[in-house]
Amino acid sequence: MITLNFGVEGQLLTRQDENTVAANSRLVHLCEFTFSSEWEGRGKVATFKKRNLRLNVILDNDTCVLPPEILQSENKIDVFELSVCGADGNSTITSTIVRVPILAGTWDPFTEEITPTLFEQIMAKIDEIEKGEVSPELIYEAVTEYMEAHPLEPIIADDVAAYFAEHAEELKGPKGDTGATGPQGATGPQGPKGDNGATPVISAAATVDNTTGTPAVNVTKTGTDAAPEFTFAFTGLKGPKGDPGEPGNQSVWEVQGVLGAKNLLSPDYFDGDSMINHAITYTKNADGSITCNGTADNYSKYYIKKRATTWLKAGTYTLSCAELADLTGSLISVQIGTNDFSRLASISPSTPSANFTVAQDGLALTLRIWIDTGGTVDNATLRPMVRYAADTDNTYHSYAKTNKELTDEVNGLKANAYLQPYEGITCWGDSLTTDSAYSWATRLGELSGLTIFNAGTGGEDAQTIMARQGGDVMQVNNITIPATTTPVTIGARNNGGIDTELGRKADPTIGTATTHANPVMIANIEGTMRLTNTGEWTFTRKIAGEQVVIDRPTAIRTKFDRFYNSYNDIMIIFMGQNGWGSNDVNDLINMHKLMIDHFKGKEYVVLGLSSGTAANRADYEAAMKESFGRRFISIREYLAHPIYENEQIVSCYGLADQGLTPGSIEYDGVTYNALDEIAQGIVPHQLLIDNVHYTEGTKVVIGNMLYKKMQELNILA
Repeated sequence: MITLNFGVEGQLLTRQDENTVAANSRLVHLCEFTFSSEWEGRGKVATFKKRNLRLNVILDNDTCVLPPEILQSENKIDVFELSVCGADGNSTITSTIVRVPILAGTWDPFTEEITPTLFEQIMAKIDEIEKGEVSPELIYEAVTEYMEAHPLEPIIADDVAAYFAEHAEELKGPKGDTGATGPQGATGPQGPKGDNGATPVISAAATVDNTTGTPAVNVTKTGTDAAPEFTFAFTGLKGPKGDPGEPGNQSVWEVQGVLGAKNLLSPDYFDGDSMINHAITYTKNADGSITCNGTADNYSKYYIKKRATTWLKAGTYTLSCAELADLTGSLISVQIGTNDFSRLASISPSTPSANFTVAQDGLALTLRIWIDTGGTVDNATLRPMVRYAADTDNTYHSYAKTNKELTDEVNGLKANAYLQPYEGITCWGDSLTTDSAYSWATRLGELSGLTIFNAGTGGEDAQTIMARQGGDVMQVNNITIPATTTPVTIGARNNGGIDTELGRKADPTIGTATTHANPVMIANIEGTMRLTNTGEWTFTRKIAGEQVVIDRPTAIRTKFDRFYNSYNDIMIIFMGQNGWGSNDVNDLINMHKLMIDHFKGKEYVVLGLSSGTAANRADYEAAMKESFGRRFISIREYLAHPIYENEQIVSCYGLADQGLTPGSIEYDGVTYNALDEIAQGIVPHQLLIDNVHYTEGTKVVIGNMLYKKMQELNILA
């Protein structure tokens, strides 16, 4: 077999071999794991995942066979993910995930399920025990250890009795093996020959009470010899009630848990953050405290609450302000009363705390600071607090929002996020996307109000665009990044391009000013990637540092992959005009799916090619629609969509949206008639500047159409 070696150090899982894994292989790959000490004594399971397929395999002596279902692929380059977990009954440890590339292999479809489920694997282990392939001593030792670590909980009698009654037949064990022959007994007298007896039908039932005491079981046999019935009555299985624990001190947070927030005085004070009333300056601080300063030239008031009808429900409360005790002689008080200010409580330097009762829900309440004429306060900071009277602790606590306030706040954030949930749109493509200073993407940004991150590079094929995006990332190996800012060669065009993780070749057209790629990151070193005139790609680190030797495949992470792959972004993919390495549309679909899998966000659309006729694009467009549904938007179908009058083609969407009349145009020595092109499903040359690229007006039409389509998909508000 071909061995794939993996090492697990702590929770880090790494691959330690370079063996090839080909698609559609069956039962030829052995996965062998080496674990660090943290995994000792644990049962281990390997998890293999490829898109929606997930298989768990129990490790036997730290090895397992790679499930063939994972490798089944229609002659495509693919990848699967591998991780392991281990458990010992007390704790569970998991590993990181390793991605393993699957290279294209002969297509050999199969439909039968080869890999047993986890349940079937466990039952197979049990079968080994029943066949005597595991020693009884090991079984006894394992069961004893488990029971000591997991003592039985008290059992509910009726539930267990019902279970035994329902599953009586299942609880009968199989017939045991014949025991060893005992010693010969004395010969007894010959008895009369009896009739052949019928095989007895045994049934059983059980009851369990919830009494405490010494565990016991009373077995009663009823029925007949041919159909005996056994009743097991278990008693004393319930453990004795434990002694009550020592009472602890009731904290403010325990009271809050029962009664609500400690401080019921929310900081939305009626008189606001600052005011001057009769020569006293009142300032509300961030923690809800209030600083008072000045000498009152008349009765001075600061309203904390005024006619608040939804503040306090009926009940008994405590009004307190510990700082009042330090203000003797200042003629200051804090008062609470009803709407007509029938006073409920008043606290002062001599009495900084008092209880009061709210007689009914919805009572209009007013709470204020009051300073008599001539009263003087010198930057005195008060921390008034209203709490439930059941809480006798006068220690001040800032107001804590109630569950309802927090829920309303979260719902408000959600509503605001729904109105504008995205920050930007990242557009991946070739020259049809970047297309000079103004593109369809520019128009889409104008309409949506979102920032456009244009990741189009002219001349690139689909596998290169995917490599820049990170769906199948470019890699380097066996190079040394020097300590200085000296360029190092990382690939060459005469070698087919730069290798990718899944075995493709990428041919990025990268100059030093290609900002959607640069700066790139290799082995956590930032630098610039450049295609030289001699057809070599180089990497130059930005800042000098230590020399780094790369002797393992290492990703080249572009700027747009690192910075514009966000949960708050939308992705648009428009690629394939420059080919995709094969004529198989399924390969192109797979590339799109790899990019979508790599994208962190939720919303995306896939744009269809605008070149070609309706006939030669039919299979391509049908396959893309089947794979991506409404998220696939065909540029060709929209721009060339015919408009009829009296069953005659008179124009198409692309011309009509610009107010253009169909005509003829000459390009490169050939004359093209718009109506003839529309009849074939071809985008008219009137909409193009050459055979492929769009006019300025056509870019606006495409941007307008995409904005409308993305609204209809509920992607844009």
